[in-house]
Amino acid sequence: MFEPPFCPYSECPSGQEGFPFAWRNRGRFFRKCDGRYIKRFSCNVCDRRFSSQTFKTDYRWRKPKLHFRVFDLLISKVTLRQIARIQKVRRPTVERRLKRLGQVCREFHFVALAQTKSRGGISGIFQMDELETYEHNRRLSPVTMPVVVERSSYFVVHGEPATMAARGRLSLRHAKRKEQLEAFRGKRKSGSKEAVRNTLHQLVGVHSSESRIRLETDRKTTYAKEFKRIAGPQFYSHSTTSSRTRRNKDNLLFPINHTFAMMRDGISRLVRRTWAASKMRGKLDLHFWVWVAYRNYIRGITVMTKTTPAQALGVQGSAWDKTDLLRWKWPELAFTLGQSKGPVSTS
Repeated sequence: MFEPPFCPYSECPSGQEGFPFAWRNRGRFFRKCDGRYIKRFSCNVCDRRFSSQTFKTDYRWRKPKLHFRVFDLLISKVTLRQIARIQKVRRPTVERRLKRLGQVCREFHFVALAQTKSRGGISGIFQMDELETYEHNRRLSPVTMPVVVERSSYFVVHGEPATMAARGRLSLRHAKRKEQLEAFRGKRKSGSKEAVRNTLHQLVGVHSSESRIRLETDRKTTYAKEFKRIAGPQFYSHSTTSSRTRRNKDNLLFPINHTFAMMRDGISRLVRRTWAASKMRGKLDLHFWVWVAYRNYIRGITVMTKTTPAQALGVQGSAWDKTDLLRWKWPELAFTLGQSKGPVSTS
């Protein structure tokens, strides 16, 4: 019963305004890897052919169920190499799955927030802090990742990795290696301020315009300056807590600290002092969005409740299953083809 909602080829003129999309059936074919018959179509505008499988996340994958198992392992502190060993596949196979799953999960999150914004946006008390890790070398290539969460629901709004400058007080061996890297790549600069700015832009963009934006952070001066610049002094409320305060449940920033602890426990490349540290910042970003999709839309806030952070904040009306969340290469289809989990209207 599948009907293509648009032409999957980005070059097709039907993707532009004023060009209606039209299609016609072109039979079907048998897919050996999972024993299903797949419907074929052709676009009346560009005359290119495609199938219902073109819209799926497992498009052109010979093991269509593998990405579900990879998803479970990615959020369970298992490295890419170990996933390849467990699933008896090559490491590049797992890397390709990570790339597509990360893109799908990130787009799914953005679509869900866009729909929430169209219904009025989100509101609450939000917390932001930066998690520090590294790529390749802890002292020469540190990485920061500012993350924003809602305090009561633990909903992760946004996060973005960025470079940090090399540490000071280096040993002679590290200083020599730093000179070699700078001669090859240039001086490593800090992208922390830009990442904080982008993260706050995402929060302001999806926040309800009917209420003030309330943000809690530690006392880093960058947060106050960027927040005031982006939100405007009349639209925000900012409170701070010392980062030296004991990080227990009495700490005001416990929700964001707890989120960071869960990230380090679930994302293998964030575990401290380990061979699993991320070698490339881009892979960390993809892995992060896989975990965010699981944390926000699939897992309950605690092990004692099935209510997800997205439900608690009003972003979605019920929890998602990974098979539905990861079904479509274009996440918009999960919301337009009768699988929407949006809040039920009470009017």
